[in-house]
Parts: sequence; C-alpha cells; structure tokens
Amino acid sequence: AWTELLDPGAAVVRLVREDRVAQAISWARARQTGRWAAHQQARGPDRPDPRAVDRRLAAIEADEAWWDTALAGRSVWTLQYEDVIADPAAAVRAVLTAWGVADADAVRVPPVWTTPQGDGRTAIWRDAWRASHGEGTDLHRRR
Repeated sequence: AWTELLDPGAAVVRLVREDRVAQAISWARARQTGRWAAHQQARGPDRPDPRAVDRRLAAIEADEAWWDTALAGRSVWTLQYEDVIADPAAAVRAVLTAWGVADADAVRVPPVWTTPQGDGRTAIWRDAWRASHGEGTDLHRRR
C-alpha cells in the first residue's frame, strides 16, 4: 500500500464527514447530474434515487474501513468536514496546534472560495432515502 511509503513518524490529517448520508447524497447527485461543484450547471436530471444513495453509502463505508486499516498505528488527526465548513480557519489552526506549530493562532488562513452544494433538493433526496428505509420524513415541515 502507498501508506508504506510514508515516513513512520509522519502525521496525517484525515478529513471525514459525520453525516455520511449527506455525503452519499452529494455523491449520488453529482454522478446523476454531472454537477460536481456548486458553480457548475447540471447536465442531467436531478431525481432522488435512494438506491444510488445506498450504493454510495456502501462505497463510503468501504473506503472508510480501508482508511482505518491503512492508517492503523499512525499519527492521525481526524478533522470533521462539518467543522471545516463551519469555521475553516479554526479547523486549520486546530491541526497546526495539534502538530505543535509555533504561533498557530497567528497563521493567516485564506478565505474559502468554494460553496457547499447542499440545497433544498438535498433535503428532498434525504426524505426519499429515509422513506425508502421506512423512516419518517421532514416533508411536513417544509413549505
């Protein structure tokens, strides 16, 4: 594995998403529409597909298990995607502080130039996925 090429003492930052269903929805929507970034135009339909979400969720779980094995025994700083989105500068500074970087709080972190793609359609996809699993939806709360 490529991880064998890493210096044994190398620290690794692992970005994970707490809300894996949202990650699976995002991935399934991008595959369906061809829209991988918020600034892109969709080239295909945007129809909720719970089975596609299940496939992406299974792939995410498999990938996470692979990373767990590949990084076992290494120094890994896990960073939550949701924390990075909420406050990118604080997330970067937390990693730098954990690594012992002097004056980590003084490091200038440039503004984020991307925009999360989550929107009202994401909620509709989540409701369709939840309904396909026999769970309640939030449709009654939407206007």
